[in-house]
Amino acid sequence: EITAMKRNAILVVIFFVLMAGYLFFRAAPRTVEFTPPSDYKVVEWGSESVNRIELTSPASEEKISLTKEGTDWLANGFLADQERIAQLFEGFESAQVVSRVSTNPQNHSQFEVGDQGTLMTLFASDNEVQTMILGKSAGGMNLYSRIPEQDAVYVLEGLAAHLISDELAIWRERKSIGFDANEIKSVRLDGGFDWDLSNTTEGWF
Repeated sequence: EITAMKRNAILVVIFFVLMAGYLFFRAAPRTVEFTPPSDYKVVEWGSESVNRIELTSPASEEKISLTKEGTDWLANGFLADQERIAQLFEGFESAQVVSRVSTNPQNHSQFEVGDQGTLMTLFASDNEVQTMILGKSAGGMNLYSRIPEQDAVYVLEGLAAHLISDELAIWRERKSIGFDANEIKSVRLDGGFDWDLSNTTEGWF
């Protein structure tokens, strides 16, 4: 009888151990390996064959067209900030889609990949390489992104939001031009208040 009681006690202990193990593994979060969508052709973004980038946004009335002519990049025909272009391509080369955060179109405004997003299109010659909507920062060197006509929103790692702008002034070269002030003979300001300054032998008047 004692042996039977011990056997029953052991069976009860085994039952509770198995039950505890089952509940633990059932409650434990499941890790699902993320597979980047094939629509993002990130390996082609940093290619030297990319020679045109177009940026459009509902917030801006002007489309930004970055084009490569020879070794220089132009922004809507003006000399572009070459350092900023280089930083953009560094982001392209390190970019990768790391996670999906939503498939609900009602969340597009939350991640700024709806009407307030920036549409970026990359071209190699006249061939479209990639078109995507870039949204707000996802923290650090990350931002939210979406492929047009698709609902899924992804985190794009390696491409910082501050590198994306729909303002032409941000893309244009802004280095000051060096000159000898003594060579300036006159300065004229036209506007609400017009005035002239002339450089004479006795000073500016």
